[in-house]
Amino acid sequence: MATMQQKVFCVLEYARCLSVVTVQRAFRRRSSELSTIVSTIQEDRSNY
Repeated sequence: MATMQQKVFCVLEYARCLSVVTVQRAFRRRSSELSTIVSTIQEDRSNY
């Protein structure tokens, strides 16, 4: 289930570009970047 922050991002992105496909692509790109950051942080913590 989507968090409120994810929903807000999608609504604002749609208002900006008026394209569902563009919103989906931006959401996936953003989610991918966030998951990379989280996995990097987890790896850094496991090295200590």
